[in-house]
This record gives sequence, C-alpha cells and structure tokens, in this order.
Amino acid sequence: MIRKSTKTPTPKKKPTRRKPLSRKPKKPTILDMQSTRHKELITKGIMISIDPSSGSEGSQPGYALFEQGVLKSIGVINIGTRRTSGLSNRLFLLRAFLEEEFDIPDIIIIERCPFAYANLAAARLQQTIGCLKSIWDIPSIEVSPSSWKRWIPVLPQALGIHYEKRDDHDAAAIGLCALGAAYKKGPEMFDDQEKLSPKFLTTKGDER
Repeated sequence: MIRKSTKTPTPKKKPTRRKPLSRKPKKPTILDMQSTRHKELITKGIMISIDPSSGSEGSQPGYALFEQGVLKSIGVINIGTRRTSGLSNRLFLLRAFLEEEFDIPDIIIIERCPFAYANLAAARLQQTIGCLKSIWDIPSIEVSPSSWKRWIPVLPQALGIHYEKRDDHDAAAIGLCALGAAYKKGPEMFDDQEKLSPKFLTTKGDER
C-alpha cells in the first residue's frame, strides 16, 4: 500500500518584476542656469554676441546683434594685427567700435576661451574677453565652443545664414545657442518645421 505524502505543497512564488531603472535628471549646465536667469534679457531685450579675437591675419572679432530674439545684423570688426599695433591699441579700437556703433545692449554673449597655462595666444584672448565684459555694465554669458558649434547645421533654418567659416557667422551661432538655452531648446527642434514655436526667434528667408 502506497502512503500519500502528508506535506502540503509550497505555493509557487510569482516572478518579481524588476522596476525599470530610472534615469537621473540631466544636471543643468552653467549656460542653462545663466540663460534661464537672464531669459527676459535674451529673448525680449537687445543682445550682442561676440566671437572674440585679439586680432590676427586669420581672425578678427565678429559680432551679431539680436533684438527680441530676432537677428538684426552681423559683422566683423577690423582691429588690426600684431604687425600693425600692440594689443592695448587693438583692444582700444574694439571698445571704441562697439561703443560708437551700438546703444547699450541688455546682455552680451561671448565665446568662452579655455584657460591654457603658458599659452600666449590664449592669454591674449582672455584679455580680449575681459575687455568685452568691461565695456558696459550689463550681464554677460560665456558659451563654450562645443555648445555653439552644435547650432551650425541649423543656421539656415533659424537665421537664414548659410554657414561659412567666418567670424560673424560664428558670432551668430553663439547668439543662437544662447537663445536656444533660454528657451530650453536644442538644435533638434528644427528637425520638424511644423512644430516650431512662433515665439522662438528668427529672421527667415534672408540669405547672408
């Protein structure tokens, strides 16, 4: 005679579902925080963006003027080179041009120059940035090259500029980057033209 087991069967455990890994929110960059703080000045005021240069045969300071998020003008400031004058004279010409050409803007956007020890060219560029910040008593924001160069491919859609390696085109991209950060938008927003916010900049159709 076969005896039946008196042990009660243990209930099968249901497989536990693993919770999906939650992604940590992206930390805002210094550019994000500064552009958010000065959003009104960037989007509704007068903004000048500068591609700084201490003056050389291959590079001069470039500028772009924005009013209420709309590009109004771009240009290059000829301040000479080391062969024609000293750095202090070139910075004097830079300051004089900006003071004479423009009314006091609400904010200035400048390309950031990474510090390089014992690098004379970088030291001159730092002096140029210091000069630009001292012209007017207004807020300033520095934009890294890696940030503004992401906006180069969308310059035609955003500002009507077909990009060439020019100091004024670089200045326009620097300003566009600051506008994008203020609106918390990236270059990918121009992938779908139908979804563009009408409040986000720009001049259209004018080829520069």
